[in-house]
Amino acid sequence: FWVLSGMVIEDSTGKALVGAELALNDSAWAKTDETGGFFIARPPAGLHRFEIRAAGYAPKAEMITIDSMQSVFWRDTLHANLNGLLHEQTIILDASFGGAETGDRFNDGLTAADANFALMSRLADSLKWAGAQAILLRQASDTDLPVSARIAAANQIPQGWYLKCDYRKWNSDSLLVQTTIYPGNQMGESIAIALNQAFAKRPNTRTVLRRNTDVPEVTRTNKTAVGVTLSCRRPELLERDLPALFRGIVDFYLAQSRTSGIPEEQ
Repeated sequence: FWVLSGMVIEDSTGKALVGAELALNDSAWAKTDETGGFFIARPPAGLHRFEIRAAGYAPKAEMITIDSMQSVFWRDTLHANLNGLLHEQTIILDASFGGAETGDRFNDGLTAADANFALMSRLADSLKWAGAQAILLRQASDTDLPVSARIAAANQIPQGWYLKCDYRKWNSDSLLVQTTIYPGNQMGESIAIALNQAFAKRPNTRTVLRRNTDVPEVTRTNKTAVGVTLSCRRPELLERDLPALFRGIVDFYLAQSRTSGIPEEQ
């Protein structure tokens, strides 16, 4: 009777990594427990690609030889993506439908509702890669989700802050980014400024920060809330809008880390 057992820890803190997945030749075999330990009984003998992966961490893979005549103990570390900057952060993402459930329609037939969801779902993937808990209020199968329902769903989530995105058709080759926050919300203003600064680095882009109560989701959620309206001739999800949103969120947390002593990624 032979086993493959061991422990996985975080390299920067030395803490046990809970829930990391252990795979042999791309097939998952086990997950680490609350102590960071794992145990695989009678793994197949021979040379295998042994991979350790966890959300928010860079995966690690090595070749390992398993002998049916003896057990193996394997201790390893994983490095947090962005040095753990977004770990334990919760961000609620709301992909607006827009007016009449689809919003504006762009020249290529893409609706604002579809563009909003494509942008928010890709942003969720990027945030999860960085270790954040990204919660999509709207799913791909939803055909309608009224404002009141989205606000209620956001308010039921116990923590985190709220980000709404809405594309608008604009017959101009430039991009207008309008961020809206509740007046006097300091955290919301810091997030909005970081987002605007990230977009402002793109060519032909103008940004506006609006402090008002015109956006009901911003006014009626019980969390810090930021609304982002992107007015453009057509969405540029991967080339322009997703990188700017992700960069702005990262920059916000970097600014927070400088005041709280969290180490930055070098």
